[in-house]
Amino acid sequence: MSDEFRYEPLNTDLREFRLIDLGPNKDPSSPVEITLRHASRRDRPEYCALSYTWGAPFGGLPPEWDSPAVTRLIKVNGKNFHVRLNLDAALRRLIKDGVKLPIWIDAICIDQSNIPEKNAQVQAMWGVYFQAMETFAWIGPDSSDSERLRAAIPRWTASWETWCRPLIARPSLPLKPSLPATRDEFELLLSISSDDVGYATATEDLLALSLLFRRNWFSRVWVVQEVAMSSSIVLLWAEEGSASWRDITAVYTLVVHCMETFLEFNYLSTYSDQRLKKAVMDVVEWSGYFMTFSRSSRIYQNNQLGDMDDIEHDFIDLLVTTRICNATDPRDHVYALLEMVPMDRVVVDYNLDEAEVFKSICRNFLERKNLSILGLVGPLSATRDNLPSWVIDFRLKPSRFLTPLGANSLCEGVRKKLYKAGGETTPRLEINGDSTMVLMGTLVGVLYFIGGQTISDDFVQISLQNPRPAANPQTDDRGGLIWPEKHAFYRIPRDLWMGEWIRGKPSWEAPEDMTYSWTGEPLWKAFNRTIHADIMQYTSDFGKMCLRRLGASFCTDLELLSLRKDALCYSLAERTWAVTTSGHFCLVPRGTLVGDVVMVAFGAETPYVLRPAENGQYRFAGYAYVHGFMDGEALEMKDSTGAKAPEVAFEII
Repeated sequence: MSDEFRYEPLNTDLREFRLIDLGPNKDPSSPVEITLRHASRRDRPEYCALSYTWGAPFGGLPPEWDSPAVTRLIKVNGKNFHVRLNLDAALRRLIKDGVKLPIWIDAICIDQSNIPEKNAQVQAMWGVYFQAMETFAWIGPDSSDSERLRAAIPRWTASWETWCRPLIARPSLPLKPSLPATRDEFELLLSISSDDVGYATATEDLLALSLLFRRNWFSRVWVVQEVAMSSSIVLLWAEEGSASWRDITAVYTLVVHCMETFLEFNYLSTYSDQRLKKAVMDVVEWSGYFMTFSRSSRIYQNNQLGDMDDIEHDFIDLLVTTRICNATDPRDHVYALLEMVPMDRVVVDYNLDEAEVFKSICRNFLERKNLSILGLVGPLSATRDNLPSWVIDFRLKPSRFLTPLGANSLCEGVRKKLYKAGGETTPRLEINGDSTMVLMGTLVGVLYFIGGQTISDDFVQISLQNPRPAANPQTDDRGGLIWPEKHAFYRIPRDLWMGEWIRGKPSWEAPEDMTYSWTGEPLWKAFNRTIHADIMQYTSDFGKMCLRRLGASFCTDLELLSLRKDALCYSLAERTWAVTTSGHFCLVPRGTLVGDVVMVAFGAETPYVLRPAENGQYRFAGYAYVHGFMDGEALEMKDSTGAKAPEVAFEII
């Protein structure tokens, strides 16, 4: 008789799932012993659940922690069973803590080799966490920050009532940007409870918290669902470390608010303590994963209370929000979200390969005439294998959190489209075969000039490459017409007044009398509205940016500068300025090339950038902002004879 554990099939009619009863606390050198049994969801049993990472919980551990081939032996119902190192450590911590309730753990309670069972159980995971009495989040074994975390979290949590609550009512801080940063100001910023912990302790606390947010649990895509569904969460680490999710949320809110304020006042640059600088930047950068939890939970809650017509919008919001998360299996970037916002015709099926899953989710939206999914398609890449260019490749992780223009935002406090480049029309498209999409629209122009851009901490700095001079002052080397404002723009000493353009106040060297022919505005104003994507961020609502169009009310008042700066960072992130052969001012994805075309599809929110391919076909290269063409104007565009611009069938592969 085999000593290896074998699963008994679940009774789906009884809605069975498996639960674990933990064994006694034995010698650490002995295998963990557990009992695995069947239970019915109909009986509503009391149990807890475990949330964890399959691989290494944080960097710096020996490589075997990340290797599926390295396992630990445990005993399941007296039989041999193998688990990865992090799960073995989690089981030992739970047993040490004397957890009495049965517990659900995916790697043990689901037969991972049985694909039909795995498909069914993964679809039901939301219910497992939703009904659990408590969820234990194991974030890893002992590390250099373990003891510091145990001391720091209570200190920062204690300040929630004395510091954070007043901040909500009165968000201003008693600090002045003109003052040089001193230790006194830093300690004031960190005012941790009523005890004077001192600069050194505050710095060490920040270092520990930065390492906490770096733990891989915070970046795992499945954790998004687990956090949203769980009624009570307790984080566990090392031998004794623990903290409630409420405490971690309070710490996150306090620390990030303080650190962002510290950066805003530009105090960081005056410190010589490199460890402090790294801690501050790490906390702000890695807390983005934590922000994903709050955004995703709110999307889920709104979906439960909202109109079913919002499901597609909510699912795209989730895809945008969780795009920075990690998944061992790229298919889980889709599967981990399906039960938060269910999508018709998309089900968990691990028999499908990655490409089939990616195509399935994109086709699902496109066949419903919803073009919003195209906003998530990343830049063209040689590593896309055989995926069509219009399909999201979830194997590629963005280098930074990049929000599609107008996505995951509120417009004037209400969810609605910021742009209507394709007017009020219905998208017209066909998907032929497995890889070709025919999209109807109109051609705006061919890109002739591509700029460059960088974003600094204090403001946006724009640098433009020197343009390649045209052979003829009236035509470019493709024979296309060059509009006069573009030639004049090339002749201007941009380095003298580009900063003034960004701020909306051109200096005397700027051509204030020149106009942008597509709108009749001064050229400097058209440029300024372009790099802002014609939007302003004016407030925030639970992780959603509240935006409004600048429009004709574009203002240069200095008191609005900070609001426009936030919008500028949003609009220019991973995007650059460009000009078409017809003189259109554009914002396009970084990586866009001279010769790429800009088109507007019927019913689209924004224009798209396409790259010419063989046989008159195109590859999808991203979305764009085209000044003066974001509200349906392209569909009414006239050619040189006054006739309406023709409709074009763009075949995208």
